[in-house]
Amino acid sequence: MKKIINKKLRPFYHADQGKDMTKLAIIFEILRAFVTLGKNAQGFNDPLSTGIMGLIFFVLVFSVTKYVYPIKLKDLGLKERAQWSKSEMLLMLILVPILTVVLFYITGDKVKLSLQENGFTLFMITCLCYFLWGFYMQWIYRGFLQTEFTRRYGPLTAIIISTLLFMIGSIHLFHLFDYSLFVIALLFVFELFFGFLFYKTYNLWIVATLHGIAYCFLAVLQ
Repeated sequence: MKKIINKKLRPFYHADQGKDMTKLAIIFEILRAFVTLGKNAQGFNDPLSTGIMGLIFFVLVFSVTKYVYPIKLKDLGLKERAQWSKSEMLLMLILVPILTVVLFYITGDKVKLSLQENGFTLFMITCLCYFLWGFYMQWIYRGFLQTEFTRRYGPLTAIIISTLLFMIGSIHLFHLFDYSLFVIALLFVFELFFGFLFYKTYNLWIVATLHGIAYCFLAVLQ
């Protein structure tokens, strides 16, 4: 497993790019908070509209990152396939099916009910949009913030700060007091794991895919 360990302990991009990444993360999350509040105030709080919002925000953050600034995607951990190690591929092949099976075991009845009520096509569109929510979240909190905090403060501090920020991010802040302490603690542990995994692999594809899968199953619980 030594090959998993990322020797690039601190990103080597220029400090100005780090400022841009932090600024973009703040702007996007403030915008997301306002859009979420407005959408809910208008009564559009169903899974499909929430999922479509995730699709829009993913396209926006990708476009702004790549074409407006631009910021190199590899600096966010979005590696090309040729840059993946065998250990990273193995992790993806092991963790994705395990997470999928576990979540289906927990939510299987609701998945079947959602399929019956919404039909296969609508169900898959909603899941795809929620999957992209997972990519957006990890793009912001791992690709932008954890990467930049690692450059500034080192990996351990970066993982903790980015995880805490994720926990009080706009979606979680709206529902924080609706969750039990157990659920809050579970979310925190999962995000710490994602932060640790991202640091060790410096591969955003892995953590974003896992987060996206989790969000797919979250869609059926709404």
